[in-house]
Amino acid sequence: MTNSAAVFSLREVIDAIEGASDDTRWVANTLTGEVRSYYESWSIITEYEKGAFDGDEWLFLPDSEERNDWRTMRDFAYDLGGLAGDELLEAIHGSGAFHHFRRCVERMGALESWYAYKDDCICRLAIDWLEMNGLSWKDDRRENMKRDWRALLPEALRMRLELVVLDCALSVCKLENLPDGLMDGGFCCVARTEDELSVVCETARVPKDALASEDGLRALKVQGPLDFALVGILARISAALADADVPLFAISTYDTDYILVKEIDLNSAIIALQEEGCDILK
Repeated sequence: MTNSAAVFSLREVIDAIEGASDDTRWVANTLTGEVRSYYESWSIITEYEKGAFDGDEWLFLPDSEERNDWRTMRDFAYDLGGLAGDELLEAIHGSGAFHHFRRCVERMGALESWYAYKDDCICRLAIDWLEMNGLSWKDDRRENMKRDWRALLPEALRMRLELVVLDCALSVCKLENLPDGLMDGGFCCVARTEDELSVVCETARVPKDALASEDGLRALKVQGPLDFALVGILARISAALADADVPLFAISTYDTDYILVKEIDLNSAIIALQEEGCDILK
């Protein structure tokens, strides 16, 4: 442990660790608190030049290998969890890991959260290094380096979804005209386009003159109301069901979303959504 009267700037130590690369090494003077770098390849400078930092007052800061950016991406994926985390874990294996990881994070709308997570990891590495060496330091980090990465996640990734399994059996049918009384009770959703009139209703209420009908459906209702500004709710659910090979039919209303699956797939859908971190209410 080094005894030093110097007070180090945590911000400077963080910047040094973040700026370390294969060709750049950073050193700190325990007597003055100075942080310096080599801007030329450490591997090719002379032993004499390296010897300038052999004194007891000089300490090497963590290098790029100790910072380990790949490990930070992996830990972010683990801490994020769910299917989003699984997608990021898949992205960082193979060639182009950093590029694929960034593209995935950006598509999820979680880029600022990733930056905050990376800042936090480097900050913890810097503090561990300072304390391990018995160095005094002051927390002069910029405000944007103190952000809570979870608070910066899109709400669709941050929130814990609750879904309710509806009791009724449903059908989707194609009609020529909408019969009187069909919308008087029970679940009913109507969609009319230039090409067709489609209705989702309780199977017991399917009109006898329906042109076509697909029966044996069950619905899971996302507990709402959901803010219109939310993005990624259906994407998160559909990704979970796709991984479980469960086809779905989605209906969006003003307040929320309904996920329709085949009766035979209902248990598989529930398990997949629970593994994604959703709460299922029956």
